[in-house]
Amino acid sequence: SVFELAKKIIKLTKSKSKITKNSNQLVKLGGYEDIQQRVPSIIKLKKIIKWKAKIDLDNGLKKMIKTFIK
Repeated sequence: SVFELAKKIIKLTKSKSKITKNSNQLVKLGGYEDIQQRVPSIIKLKKIIKWKAKIDLDNGLKKMIKTFIK
């Protein structure tokens, strides 16, 4: 989920930032709520376009963070 990704980024950057959910903003957007359980898979993508990730999420985030810190 986006929340889990945000927590991961905060941990990797050693940030003291807090994650907040602005329910007033959600109402303006039509009451969007995050799906409680999501199990994404790239199997279909791999089959159709012969795609393969070259780097995993954690390492990709670390590289991106390093680039932005410079």
